Amino acid sequence: MTGVPASATGGTGRPTPRGKLGAAAVNQASLWNIANILTMIRLVLVPAFVVLLLQDGGHDPAWRAWAWAAFAVAMITDVFDGHLARTYNLVTDFGRSPTRSPTRRSWRPA
Repeated sequence: MTGVPASATGGTGRPTPRGKLGAAAVNQASLWNIANILTMIRLVLVPAFVVLLLQDGGHDPAWRAWAWAAFAVAMITDVFDGHLARTYNLVTDFGRSPTRSPTRRSWRPA
């Protein structure tokens, strides 16, 4: 027992750090939150990356640079959406599934 009321701990028995929302404050995160919007942007960037990479046969350095930029933005949004979702308890099934699938496929033995 920590002496902290269950409502302040999000029902976990541990106090939540200041500025972070506990499970008691948010029953279920909305589909339209910043973490999921970043995930949607990343999902749109995947086909954009492929199209940019394959423009002009995939040999033009300018198109390859744009493809690299799209890939870099996708990587950055991946880092930020995961951090925001965990920090502010915005984890949803929608945000969890696009992140899990590529990871599972890349680690699966051949």
